[in-house]
Amino acid sequence: MASRFNVLPSGEGNAEFNYKLDDCNFKRLMKGKKLLYKNELTFRPQPRSSPASYVYPIECVYPRPKGWIPPFLNAGSGVAEGREV
Repeated sequence: MASRFNVLPSGEGNAEFNYKLDDCNFKRLMKGKKLLYKNELTFRPQPRSSPASYVYPIECVYPRPKGWIPPFLNAGSGVAEGREV
């Protein structure tokens, strides 16, 4: 849902979305020294069961913070369990 919607003098609309990337299920990818967040903005004028009439790809690109390591590569994160045999 749009954070704000304005009707322009031409009759067209301007929708603004102001949400955190984590709130909208963006996919985070690391590519070189960049972090990319990807998603799609989907418009359905009918109930959800109908196909989308418009899909717009969104890609946000940020410089990768110095020293940032993806969680799956960080050996210190997660849980390890074991038992003695």
